[in-house]
Amino acid sequence: LLIKATTGSEVRVVGHGRVAYADWLRGYGQIAIVDHGDGYLSLYAHCEALLREVGDWVQAGEPIATAGSAGVDHGAGLYFELRKNGQALDPAPCVAVNAPPSLRKLIPPGICWGLPNWIM
Repeated sequence: LLIKATTGSEVRVVGHGRVAYADWLRGYGQIAIVDHGDGYLSLYAHCEALLREVGDWVQAGEPIATAGSAGVDHGAGLYFELRKNGQALDPAPCVAVNAPPSLRKLIPPGICWGLPNWIM
């Protein structure tokens, strides 16, 4: 999911977890990956700057990076993914203020809920 944002805007973590990767990655630019446990990962790419390091514990809503363009053609913003056991999930529950129950059942409590402004 590509989310338009102003360069330098804070990117906030969608749920408690540990930073598994924080570096440049071909095709993603600066990227942070958070391991939320039970096979769930959230990815934050095309970042201008990374604010956490591998091994850091993060809480829902904490800044993890700043939005940027990382040399891609879409302009400033954030590329966001949510994965379960390597499979992409629909990230809509993470960005929707009031996600419907049909989407909520796809993601366990503690990841994404209550964060309508997780990127500012």
